[in-house]
Amino acid sequence: ITDYTNYVNAVAYHEQTIIVSVKNKNNNSCEATTNFTIQVFDSPTPALSTAIPNLSDCDNTSVGTDLDGKITFNLTDRETAILNGQSNSDFLITFYEDDNLTQLINNPTSYTNNTATQRIYAKVENKLNTTCFAKTSFLIEVFELPTINNTVSLKQCDNADINGFSSINLNEAKAKIVSNPENYTITFFEEKAFAESNINAISNLTS
Repeated sequence: ITDYTNYVNAVAYHEQTIIVSVKNKNNNSCEATTNFTIQVFDSPTPALSTAIPNLSDCDNTSVGTDLDGKITFNLTDRETAILNGQSNSDFLITFYEDDNLTQLINNPTSYTNNTATQRIYAKVENKLNTTCFAKTSFLIEVFELPTINNTVSLKQCDNADINGFSSINLNEAKAKIVSNPENYTITFFEEKAFAESNINAISNLTS
């Protein structure tokens, strides 16, 4: 090896042994040998924060009430997106509450958010050499449940046909069901089973 300062290893991602010869400058026959190993480890290339989908859910009773903006998240649901094609057999992901990676999240499969929208930081490190690491982040979100009025009715007189049937503008019910209906997507169904399956929605709300 002639260039000690710019030597390129012979085999990628495998340990390589370098033999060292130490000779007396005044007599080269006075020699001792030793060896050491070199190895290049794969660096993590996690996805950019803009490429990791937000982890979102509606408020629920997994923590407290369904009105407090706090729920239980499984942060590991974003591991595949974070790894960006790399293998979890080669890389370890740990989650933190801060960008400096000092506030470790000890139980990422059952994490309670601090605020309704919160950034989570992920550290990805090579399992064989933890000095090879990188970090990224993603958002977790808790969405407020609509507060609705369960006792709503629309009443009108029969039309000239006097047959018990009439065209009813269902849009008039929106403001009675929820405050600020413009902030919500409101869909109407003729049966509860349809609503639960989100099928057969009423398409004509005005007649």
